[in-house]
Amino acid sequence: MNRCKRCLLPEGKFNVALNDSGICNYCDYFERNKTAILDVSSRKHMLAKRFEKYRGKYQYDAVVGLSGGKDSTYVLCQIVNKYKLKVAAVTYDNGFLTDFAKESIKNTVSKLGVDHYYYKPNWDTHRKFYKTTVRKLFNPCIACAIGGYFLAIKACCENKIPFFIHGRTPFQMYRNFYKNSNDVFLKLMKLNLMDRSFVSNIHGYFTLLKSISIKSAPVLLGRARSSGFGGFAVHRYVYGMINEYMKQSITRIAESIQEAKEITDEFLVDSSKLREFAPEFLAYFLFEEYNEERIKAHLENELGWRRLANDSLLSHGDCALHDAAAYMFKALHGVDVIEPDVAVMLRFGKISIEKAKELIQVNQPIEKNLEKSLDSLYSLCEFDREDFEKTLVALKQAGVGKFEAGL
Repeated sequence: MNRCKRCLLPEGKFNVALNDSGICNYCDYFERNKTAILDVSSRKHMLAKRFEKYRGKYQYDAVVGLSGGKDSTYVLCQIVNKYKLKVAAVTYDNGFLTDFAKESIKNTVSKLGVDHYYYKPNWDTHRKFYKTTVRKLFNPCIACAIGGYFLAIKACCENKIPFFIHGRTPFQMYRNFYKNSNDVFLKLMKLNLMDRSFVSNIHGYFTLLKSISIKSAPVLLGRARSSGFGGFAVHRYVYGMINEYMKQSITRIAESIQEAKEITDEFLVDSSKLREFAPEFLAYFLFEEYNEERIKAHLENELGWRRLANDSLLSHGDCALHDAAAYMFKALHGVDVIEPDVAVMLRFGKISIEKAKELIQVNQPIEKNLEKSLDSLYSLCEFDREDFEKTLVALKQAGVGKFEAGL
C-alpha cells in the first residue's frame, strides 16, 4: 500500500490520491491554506467579540456539549471561567457513556457550578439510526456525530440560545480537509471564521454558497444586501441548506422513507426555523491553540480531573463504543480510523513520523476491551453477532464506505 511521504495517508483510502512526488492531495491542499489555518493567535479576539454581541440577551449565553472527555471539559471550563458566560452544559446520553465519563461530568458540573442537563433521545429511533449506519456503512460513529451535533443545533434554535460550543480538536476538524470535500463540518468552520460584516465578506459568502451547490448564490446575496441583514441573513440561509443536505443524506441510507422521517424529526430542526434564528455551531479550538498535555494539566489543577489509567495522546475514555468502532472501521477499510487525525497532526508539525507510527500502534484496541465494546453494541442496538459478521462481508464485497454515502 503506497502512502503519502509527508502524512502517511494510504493511497486509495479516504479519497487519497498521490502525485508524482508521492505527496497526497490532502497535504497539497493544506499547504495552500496552511498560513491561515495555523494563525490561531490572530483569531482570538473574534471569539470574545462574538460573545459580547449576545451576552445577556437570552436565558443562556451558550450551550456547551459535555461528554466527560478532556476536550469538552476544558472548553466548558474556559467558557465559564475565562469568558464568564452563562452556560448550560448538556450531555448527549446516547446510551454509551462510560463510568469514567459520568464521574468526570459529575465532578466538573459540581466544581464549576453550572446548570447541567442530560438529553436522552428516543431510544427506539436512535437504535434504528445506529442499525442503519452499521448495516449500510459499518460505522456507528456517524449516528453519534449527526445525532449529537445536529440535535444541539435544533435545541439551541428552539430555545433561543445563540451558541452551541463544541470541543472537536483541530485534528478532528481538519481530518477531511481536501479540495472538494463534502464534509459539512468544514462549511460550519468557514462560517465560524467569517465576520458578519457583509461588505468585507461578500466574496467569502459567495464561495461558501457555491460550495454547497446553491446555484442562486448571486440572487441570494443581492436579497441579503437589500434586506439590511447582510451577512446574518446568509449565515442563517447556509445553516438551513446544511440542515437540508443532512436530511437528504440520512434519507439515502435509511431503510425506508418512513424511517428517514422518524430519524430526521428526532434530531434535525425544521430548516425554515433556521431562517429566523440560527444558533452558531462554534468550534472553540479554531480560536485557541490546541495542546493536549497542557489541557490535561489545566484540568487536573483547576478541577481535580483525573486521567485514564492507560492515558496517551488521542485516547478516549468517554465512549463505550470507541474500541468497537475502531475495529469495525479497520475491518471494512483495512486501515485505522485514527490515521486521518494522526495525518493532521503531522501536517500541523505537532509530531514526527516516528511518533505518528507509535500513536497508531498505541491506540489499537486491547482484546478484552474490544469484546466488551462490541458486546455493548450488540446489546443496546439489538444486533445478532452472526448478522453483524455477514454485514461486514457484504459491505466489503460491495466496496461500500463512509465517503460513498456523502456523510
